[in-house]
Amino acid sequence: MFLFTTSYCSSSLDWGSIAQWVSGIAALLVFFYALYRDNISYHFRKPKLKFVKIIKSSQKSECVCRLVIKNDSNHLAKNVEFDIERIIHNKKRRENFIPAPLSWTHNNKNPFRDIYPKQTTYLDVITIKENKNPMVYAPNIWDIPNLVEIKEGSTTLELKYYTENGKTDSLKLEVNWNNASEGGICDSLKITII
Repeated sequence: MFLFTTSYCSSSLDWGSIAQWVSGIAALLVFFYALYRDNISYHFRKPKLKFVKIIKSSQKSECVCRLVIKNDSNHLAKNVEFDIERIIHNKKRRENFIPAPLSWTHNNKNPFRDIYPKQTTYLDVITIKENKNPMVYAPNIWDIPNLVEIKEGSTTLELKYYTENGKTDSLKLEVNWNNASEGGICDSLKITII
């Protein structure tokens, strides 16, 4: 007698085995996300700095011009540094200029600052002392007058900012200074964001 038997052959999938593979892969993804979550989310959390306006503050015999900056995002702008990249006077680039960090208002000349979400901050850009030319507010190069002085006439300041978050951008300020202007020392200086 011939007994014909067939081995078990199934065209259906073993769902228990697939579920184990899926849960294993999901566990690995969760592990790697937990391990690298700061690096992954770091690329999606970019601050958005908005240049609001320029204000002038007169203090005794000095005038300080400040750039008002607002973090218009819901993310921290970490270790923000603004540098003066170049100075162009009467359409001629200042020779031998060394880019230097500007100073934050009331921050003890520290070039780095965190800007919290929706926070407004102030950056000192120019200072004018009585009977002197205006100067770019870059404490690291104050000892070199030909680098920081703003001459009479039209000057363009090119600024660039950097953040630890990897965000960078630039802006230009148009500065017009007339030494013979009537009024206080702040009135002799006109600054616009271009």
